[in-house]
Amino acid sequence: MLDKALTQYLSGICMVPGKIVAPSYLLTAPVENYHTYAHNFDTLREHVIKTLGDDIKIAFEVSTELALILSSYKEVINDSNFKQNIEELSLIGMPLPKAIDEYFEHVMMTLSEYQYLDKKNDIRDIYVRFQTAMYLTPREPISLVHDVILVCQHLTVSDFLFLPLERVKAFVVTTGHRTSHVVELAEQLNIPMVIQMHVDILSLKHPVRLSLNEQVITLI
Repeated sequence: MLDKALTQYLSGICMVPGKIVAPSYLLTAPVENYHTYAHNFDTLREHVIKTLGDDIKIAFEVSTELALILSSYKEVINDSNFKQNIEELSLIGMPLPKAIDEYFEHVMMTLSEYQYLDKKNDIRDIYVRFQTAMYLTPREPISLVHDVILVCQHLTVSDFLFLPLERVKAFVVTTGHRTSHVVELAEQLNIPMVIQMHVDILSLKHPVRLSLNEQVITLI
C-alpha cells in the first residue's frame, strides 16, 4: 500500500518488463581531491592505460561486449590530439589536473550540444578513469548483502566492473541515452533499466523502497 504520494512518469523508459520492488542503493561519485597530482601527462596516461588493460581482462568474465567497449577506449586515450590539447593548456600555466578537467568538460559539452549523448557517456567514463588515476587510489568493488534497485545520476560501463551485478535488480538513471553502450550492456545482461528520469530521486533519503512497474516509479 502506498504511504507516500510520489508517483512520477518517466520520459526515457526502457527495459522494464514487469513490476520490480526492492530497496534503493544510491551510487554517488567519489569526492576525493585529485588536484595535488604532481606527475606529467605521459605518466598519467600510462597509468590509465595499464589500469584499463587490467580491467579489460576482468571484463571478459562479465561480458565480452563489456571488454570490447573498454578496448575501444584505447583509441581515444592514445589520440595525439588529446595530448596536444593538454600540452597547450599546460603552456598557459594550467596545472595538469585542471587541464584534464578543462579538456573533458569541453568535449562533453560539445557532444551535448550536438546531441551525441551516447558518445558523451563513454567520454565521461574515460574522464573518470583519469580522475581515479590522479586520486592515486584504485576503485574498490561495492559490496551489497541485499538485492537492490541502483539509483544514480550517471552510469558508465566501467561501473559494471565494481558492482555486484547478481544483487542489482534494476538501474534507475537520471541521465542516459537509448543508444548508449551502458543501455546495450544492461540489456545484454538482462538487467532492467530506466533512463532520463526527470524527478529528484537523488535527494531521497537512502535507502528507500522503490517499485518499478512499466512507465511508473513509485516510492513505497
